[in-house]
Amino acid sequence: MQNVSISHTARGMLKSLHRLTAAEGWNYGLDNLRAIYDADPLGSFCALDQNGDMVGHLIGARVNKNLVMGGLFLVREDMRGKGIGKALFEKRAAYVGDSNFGISIGTKLLTKQKHLYSAPFYAFDIIGYGGKRGGLGQPVSDKYQIRPLAEIDFGDVVKYDTNICHGQERSRFLNRWAAGLLSRSLVATENGKVVGYVTLRPADEGYRIAPLYGENPEVILALFNAITEARSEDDHIFMNVPTTNDTMMKIVKDLKLEPAYTLRRMYTKEIVMPPLDKIGSLMTMEVTIC
Repeated sequence: MQNVSISHTARGMLKSLHRLTAAEGWNYGLDNLRAIYDADPLGSFCALDQNGDMVGHLIGARVNKNLVMGGLFLVREDMRGKGIGKALFEKRAAYVGDSNFGISIGTKLLTKQKHLYSAPFYAFDIIGYGGKRGGLGQPVSDKYQIRPLAEIDFGDVVKYDTNICHGQERSRFLNRWAAGLLSRSLVATENGKVVGYVTLRPADEGYRIAPLYGENPEVILALFNAITEARSEDDHIFMNVPTTNDTMMKIVKDLKLEPAYTLRRMYTKEIVMPPLDKIGSLMTMEVTIC
């Protein structure tokens, strides 16, 4: 690993990270990368060559004192096979310490680089879907009120989100992600109580639906229809769908969205399992459990 150094990623380096992800065909979008980074700047690490160019990166974001989530691991193609990945993993391992560590690993990468991963507790699989929006899903009951996030008490949304996310209170991240200037978020209520919400954020291509949460299949379908109806049928949408959510799997099948990748959520010490039947699409896989 001659002439390559490992360091914390500074926020000013995120355009370099964006170039790396775009070169790999990873459809993030710069503002999404900034929001992910802001969740835990101390847990973002990069590899720099002798010219100061970023040639590798990964994340180990601390969720709480007992849990760290990882992701965004990549090494520039011409720099692979030089030990950069191993050095980045060692840097992150020092940050993780004795905490439980969760990661969503591409099944192809897991097969090719099994020696880098030691997370024996399998939780669930995620499929990344994308494609043109096409037509809307089937009509649903109008018993749910669906309104913009700005019209709902933010504390009520945070409370709902905390229940979905295994008790992880993430109001700061929600304010950045769901209420950000580039976000469009809708909230479903029933008799004044929050029963789900959805966020649409621009990516390099099209839009990411992240997250899509609902108390039951009707809410998930209603929120999906509401967030996509303002988009053209030619607009591309992308989602990370837990394979056990039958409602969402039917939606992506009906819309003929294409699977792009399959990820396996794993943990090093114990499984942290969110309520997958209430999750149509995950928010992020790098800095939160759902």
